[in-house]
Amino acid sequence: MKNINAIKRLGLTKYFFAISTALMIGGFLLITFFANVKTSTAADKLVIGNRVWVDVKMPSNPKGLNVRVSPGLISRVVGVCRQNNQGTVVGGPKIANGLVWWQINYDNGLSGWSTDRYLELAPPATLGVKKTAPVYKFKVGDRAYVSSQSAAVKSSASSYARNLGSQPKNAQGIVISGPKSANNLIWWQINYDKGVDGWSADKYLDLVLAATTTPPVATSTPPIATTTPPVATSTPPIATTTSQYFLHKNITSTVFWVGEPQGGGSSEDNALSAWDDEWQKDFGGFDDPANRNGYYPVGFTPKENPFYLDLPYNDFNDNGNRKANAKQVVPWANEKTWGAEESMMKNRWVKLIRNGVTCYGQIEDAGPYQYDDYAYVFGTSLPKSKLANNAGLDVSPALRDCLKFVGLNDDSNRVDWQFIKAADVPAGPWSQIITTSQINWP
Repeated sequence: MKNINAIKRLGLTKYFFAISTALMIGGFLLITFFANVKTSTAADKLVIGNRVWVDVKMPSNPKGLNVRVSPGLISRVVGVCRQNNQGTVVGGPKIANGLVWWQINYDNGLSGWSTDRYLELAPPATLGVKKTAPVYKFKVGDRAYVSSQSAAVKSSASSYARNLGSQPKNAQGIVISGPKSANNLIWWQINYDKGVDGWSADKYLDLVLAATTTPPVATSTPPIATTTPPVATSTPPIATTTSQYFLHKNITSTVFWVGEPQGGGSSEDNALSAWDDEWQKDFGGFDDPANRNGYYPVGFTPKENPFYLDLPYNDFNDNGNRKANAKQVVPWANEKTWGAEESMMKNRWVKLIRNGVTCYGQIEDAGPYQYDDYAYVFGTSLPKSKLANNAGLDVSPALRDCLKFVGLNDDSNRVDWQFIKAADVPAGPWSQIITTSQINWP
């Protein structure tokens, strides 16, 4: 009996061993097969450099094909491409969630990762065809008006961006940036003469005609551009520029002006500046903050740039000698040989940004309240002064109006700012009168 049982056990063992071996081999072959199928799909369908188009077949997302920050269904969606949108493959393939993902630079401005389930090679007829330059309705600097009943104003160039408000029919403004393509619309950044500023789709906008003798009629003709000099109620055309210098963000800015007396918020007599003992005379008069003619004071045209500001660093001490730290802390100190009475700071250009509006000005004084705060002015520190809501700069009435500050002199206004080279400053009202004078200590 023992021998018979042993034989039976041996037979069963061999039987189960054979079955197990077969299952293992079969499973391996299946895994290998499907792995090869997936790899082949990823490798064969597309390659980097291909032109592709969106072929949406998903009733669950009628808006179109999601474009994501990274491969995977849980990655953040940056936008949606509609049927027939085209783009260029720039990365991939990547496998995530059982899908093959490719990085696409879409022609509509979106860039990100999409699954190839809804991508096809662009039709041959569109490959190798030389594209003609698109013709746009506006260019930066044009005046535009709302031609529909209203136009939505967005925080960025997208239908899905935060809604800042709207502008009514015939509202006018200046185009300061664009075009950008998103959601099958062309978007322009507009500084409207009144109300909220931001991005609007050009299907709701039209170009303001050149000045004529016929006044605008709301029901038949678009508004007519005026021929008056730059005014504070409309922001000038802006050119996007870059700078090598640190961008200081969310800094409190107060307002000062040439001729402002000491007291009432001013710690100094601004009839003179840090570098000009006859500042008011050389400017041409009192830069009245309340009585304005556009960006100029009422009654005269300034001799020097009305777009001026101060920062809390003076490269000279109270004895009229250059500070020992100036050549170490001023980034452009080695750009040239400086004269004995030539400030490294005076007339330097600064780019200022507030709520999407960009303006430019020249440094013409030191302050507020501090005069050696180099860690903030040239570094990444916050302003040393705790006065006036930690104010880190003062701006002139012209800059106040250009940046659309709240109030005549309110310490709740905040700006982003950075130094910028003179060659990078775009044309605008700030470049109509440029200050070149140097130190004046009679």
